[in-house]
Amino acid sequence: MPSECDYDSELKSILSISNSLERCITLFCFIQRSQMFLDGNKRVANLVANKEMIRNGEGILSVPVEKIGEYFTYLIHYYETGDMTEIKNFLYQNCIDGVE
Repeated sequence: MPSECDYDSELKSILSISNSLERCITLFCFIQRSQMFLDGNKRVANLVANKEMIRNGEGILSVPVEKIGEYFTYLIHYYETGDMTEIKNFLYQNCIDGVE
């Protein structure tokens, strides 16, 4: 897991991503894994990502109930490896709502 020392540089790097949807999804993944808070990291990640997605007209991020098990499989893989490729693909394909 990232240490407290990495937060500033990681967040600056994420916030420099020019594509707003890519930035929001990456921020969502990073906050979940970074464990910045003692509790509620996934909830905070969802709140922050959705605030930014709404602000940029990108809809919202919401894991469908029927996909929760699959989502947690990807999340565990991301937690264990630090590779967010698979979970980001899953989020793009299944969890963006409110835009056509």
